[in-house]
Amino acid sequence: MVKIDEPKTSKPALTSSLFLTSVKSWHNDLGILLAVINVGQPVATEKETKVSVPVECEIQEDMPKCRARVIGEDGQVVMTEDEMGNEVAKIEIIKNPETITFWMGMSVEDPENDEYKVFNLGSAFPLINYAFAKAGEVDANNKKNLIFSYDELLDVLEGLEFRAKTETRKFNGRPYQVLIPSDL
Repeated sequence: MVKIDEPKTSKPALTSSLFLTSVKSWHNDLGILLAVINVGQPVATEKETKVSVPVECEIQEDMPKCRARVIGEDGQVVMTEDEMGNEVAKIEIIKNPETITFWMGMSVEDPENDEYKVFNLGSAFPLINYAFAKAGEVDANNKKNLIFSYDELLDVLEGLEFRAKTETRKFNGRPYQVLIPSDL
């Protein structure tokens, strides 16, 4: 009898949101040294005009305190109830995570030419603008939207090293952390 081996998809313990709030709480003075080790293919989102690109970074120095989700033996996030009765992910403090993946949201500018757009107010803009500035493609003080191909994005991001800091922004009155890269 043939058996089907269905791989169990494990959820990551460390999310970009938890990483950035940890940087903000404990490491924002100097930031945390990161190096881009992989830029994934664009992934479709609910809106056909938007994609998200995973950018995996290696954490290259000690990070003695970092928030992470608790993952059960089944590979799924352990849930708990907060003070308001809402079901939320159970969080723990870990030491020295190895990698973090940031999902860079962008618009599809020209699907035939594989071109994408990052808006200057989007959370992906600081990192992508920094990468293009380090490559000499834009001015470091650029505040305008960027349009680029996937290959151009790969060229400037892969191998990029930077210090990760955070900045608090608000969307619809709700605060969130944005990755702000800085020089080593």
